[in-house]
Formats: sequence, structure tokens, C-alpha cells
Amino acid sequence: MSTTIYMSRAGSHLIPSSQVEEDLLREIPEAVHVRVEIVRERSARQNRMFRALCDKVSRALNQMGDEAATPFMVAERFKMITGHYTLVPLSLPLQHATGERYAVITRSIAFHKMDQGTFNKFMNRVTAFTVTELLPHLPSSTLKDQIEGMLVDGQV
Repeated sequence: MSTTIYMSRAGSHLIPSSQVEEDLLREIPEAVHVRVEIVRERSARQNRMFRALCDKVSRALNQMGDEAATPFMVAERFKMITGHYTLVPLSLPLQHATGERYAVITRSIAFHKMDQGTFNKFMNRVTAFTVTELLPHLPSSTLKDQIEGMLVDGQV
């Protein structure tokens, strides 16, 4: 049997996050060994910051002449640049038709596909790439302030 119970850490203990979680925990008999897999919940706010960053970068690229740069396409580029993709071998007919041996399939950054720790590393790589390659004139602290402002203003 597998059950998901949301908990928060308090010292060396895990505390159920709600009455529902507490009831689920009580269903486990006392002194029975269980396996616990810790998965940090993702920050919805940080996810919104990523979307705001994609929006900001797409606007900047549009101003530099890249009209095809939508927030979605920027997100896909970020995934490729940070190595968050899978190479899929193409069949021989497709190899002959395209001249390529592999297709690049970006992986999902959905909440259930990537925990918070992994998302933090992803965001750090995205931010570093943005301020060194895409918007080198913009310090990372200024970029963060601008993204925070977009969230406060409800732009994203």
C-alpha cells in the first residue's frame, strides 16, 4: 500500500500538515516499520517567477529582432541550454529525411516531475545563463527585483 501524506519538519520530527494527514498517519499501526520518501514540495511562487522570467526574456528578444521568441519557446530553450532534455534516436527514414540522428525532447518541469531541490538548481542555471548570455547588461539582483515586481504587479 502506498499513501501520500504531506508533512512539515519540526526538529527531528515530521508533523502532519492537516487533520487529513494526521488521520492517514493514525491508520499505520504503532511500531510498524514504514519506508518514507522525502519529496520537497515545489514553490508555486518560484514557478511563477520562472514564467515571469520567460516572459521578460521573450520581450527582450522580441525587441532585439527575434519575433519568434514566445515565453513558451524561451522556456523550451532554457530546458535545452540547461541539459533538461532527452535525445531520442530517429528511425533511418527520418535520419535520411532530416539529416539528423536524434530528436531533442525537452523534459517536463511540472510539479510532479521535478522536486524543489532540482527546480532550484534548474532556476540557478537559467538565471546564470540569462545574465551572462542573454541580458549581460543586467545584474542578477536587478533581474530578480524586476521579476519580483512583475509578480507584485500581476503581470504574470
